[in-house]
Amino acid sequence: MIKKHELKSHIHDVVVSINEKHEIINFEANASNHVVLDVKNENHNIEINVLENAHINVLLLSFNNDKKNIDITCNVSRYGSVHIILGFQNKETNINTLVNLNGEGSSAEINSLIISRNDNYQVANYKIVNNAIHTSGDINAVGIASGNSKLAIDGIGKINKGMHHSHNHQILQGINLDNSKIKMNPYLLIDEHDVIAGHGATIGQIDEDILYYMMSRGLPKETAKDLYIKGMVEPFIDQIFNKDLCKKFNYHLWGDHEWI
Repeated sequence: MIKKHELKSHIHDVVVSINEKHEIINFEANASNHVVLDVKNENHNIEINVLENAHINVLLLSFNNDKKNIDITCNVSRYGSVHIILGFQNKETNINTLVNLNGEGSSAEINSLIISRNDNYQVANYKIVNNAIHTSGDINAVGIASGNSKLAIDGIGKINKGMHHSHNHQILQGINLDNSKIKMNPYLLIDEHDVIAGHGATIGQIDEDILYYMMSRGLPKETAKDLYIKGMVEPFIDQIFNKDLCKKFNYHLWGDHEWI
């Protein structure tokens, strides 16, 4: 069954319950929405259509679940924009997000935080495709792994031929707190010359020089590590526009303080 959600203009902090395996959400032309996706089941295929000059913020947080498999496809029309905010920490997560910039002047931003702990397995694939001229896409993803867990993030930017004056950029950052396994794979597929594109990926452990500096100021080592990690995740937390979910997500991250 395919269930369509029609969201009208100027509705803020709308919660959309995703119960079906395949859901379609349509945003009217000129709409301005903050939408929370509440995923109920293990497997979901979500299609989001952003019509002309609509500006949409989409939030999806999933944590404390055994397994989540989520596919999101977002189609953005002329002068529309979408900002997708994704946060995950389940026992097993597989998230695939594809944004098609189909109209001139359309734009997309994906911000993601993935936490992998205690033998968890988290996989994410984020892709933005420039299918029109003067389009812009940005991917920013942070992954933190500990407790012998596994984490892999792919970032893919694709600018098709003829889509001049377009932009596609991505930054992937991974922090490994022990002997966990992290993969950060940035890809750029560029078929046009008159564009701006770039990517960066880093994987490392907590900078010992920074820890030493904080400890020299009187902080215990564990407190210094917590502050370092908070500095990594705060830019993502600041994007969470729903206050109740922000509190729950923060408590989930910091309630037990068992990072290492």
